[in-house]
Amino acid sequence: MIAIIGAMAKEVAALLELLDNPQSKTLGSRTFYEGQIKGFPVVITVAGIGKVNASITTTLICEHYHPQLIINVGVAGGVNQVLKTLDIVIGTTVGYHDVDLTIDGNQIGELPDLPRFFSSDEKLVNGLKDFQLKNRKVHCGTILTGDQFVTDFHKVESLINNHYQNQNIMAVDMESAAIAHVAYTFGIPFIIVRSISDLIGSTDQLDEYSNFVEEACLNATEVTKHILSEIEKKR
Repeated sequence: MIAIIGAMAKEVAALLELLDNPQSKTLGSRTFYEGQIKGFPVVITVAGIGKVNASITTTLICEHYHPQLIINVGVAGGVNQVLKTLDIVIGTTVGYHDVDLTIDGNQIGELPDLPRFFSSDEKLVNGLKDFQLKNRKVHCGTILTGDQFVTDFHKVESLINNHYQNQNIMAVDMESAAIAHVAYTFGIPFIIVRSISDLIGSTDQLDEYSNFVEEACLNATEVTKHILSEIEKKR
């Protein structure tokens, strides 16, 4: 079984429409939708926004469904200047930008006894490098996670220049590193798929988000469908 997690209902709505033989189960306050997409068993859920919501939901999935893969699908704010709204970013690695234990000798984003960055499944990432999505580009790089809707580009730029000079930072979101962290703890492979809904620091960032979030969700859905199709071919 493959688990698909979105933070918001709109991020998984199109995938839910594809479910054959859907059934729902409630665990805690979360509803999980089980079924098949193209004959492949999946469970889809909405985690809620932020790291704690993401962690709770991913833990429930790992404990109750034992998936062979977790796909985090959704939107993110673009940081890298090569990005345009609605482009796709595959998080080859993800980490926290709001974790600071430097007082104990750790780097920004690093927790003791854990990697600073969590890595998506390498084979799945490599399989997406040549994937074409209409006129939108697919980029691979690092996504940073924190509990803020980020709008200050200069603050992010300073953070990157001071602490992530050797990382190809592409985007910022509020859940992916938490989902990856839990998946890593349970030893379950994962992949992070994000579509750019807005460009951090643009003069009309909030308008961009409002105007593009729905289409960005659909773009991320198309990539997720492609991943499922490729996995199905290899069964």
